[in-house]
Order: sequence, then C-alpha cells, then structure tokens
Amino acid sequence: MRKLLALIAAATVSAYTGNTQAQTSAPHSYCFQPCTTSLSGRLSIEHVRLDDPKMHFDAYVLTLPKPISVPDSGMFQGVHRENRVQLEFVPHSQRHLAGQCVVATGELTGPVTASDIGSLVMQVQSVHACKAGAM
Repeated sequence: MRKLLALIAAATVSAYTGNTQAQTSAPHSYCFQPCTTSLSGRLSIEHVRLDDPKMHFDAYVLTLPKPISVPDSGMFQGVHRENRVQLEFVPHSQRHLAGQCVVATGELTGPVTASDIGSLVMQVQSVHACKAGAM
C-alpha cells in the first residue's frame, strides 16, 4: 500500500512539473564520508593473511545483492559497480550474524590502511539482522 501511494505521489509530482519521465526509477546515490548510509547484504567473515606472518585478521565483508557506485570525492577515488564492502569496527558480539542478511549503517571510505582489503570500506556505526523476508 505504501509503495502504491508513493508511486501515485511521484506520478502526480512528475505530471505537475511537466516531466514525462517518472522519478521513481532513479538509482540510489551513495557518497563517501562524512555522509552516512545504510547497506544490506550477506555478511561473511574472511580470514586474511598479509605478507608479514604476524599480520592476520578476520575481515567482515558485506556482499550486496546489487552493485553500487560511489563518485570521486576530494579524499577517495570513486568506485563503479562494487558489490563487496569491507565492514570495519564490527563488534565481535555480532560474529553470529555471519552468513545472514544484515543491515550495516556507517560512513563509506576507500582503502586507507594495509588491513583494508577492498576498494570500498564502511566505518560501521551499527549492524543488525535484516527484517524477516528481506533479501
């Protein structure tokens, strides 16, 4: 019902402004920090070993159902059609969510340290299981 009302409202606004193309099909835009965003996907934990034998850790990775793009910013190089996001600062108490659909909220960055294994990293503020039926 909400979707129907939103579509009717969008069509009305589109018709009122003289725009013949509905705005509801526009892709969601993402941006690097300081803006905050939420992403949902399947959480996995990957054991990473770097060149130094003492450097190994578990990386939390969110695999998105659809790739996203983030434009260049003053600090980070943009990414195009990325479907994996490394989640940093995930509490160890959330380890039980591995293999499940989760929603992660935080700020997106590019890789900045040796432990950043992907081209897109999220500094996590919160992470929780998806609602039933999501994904």
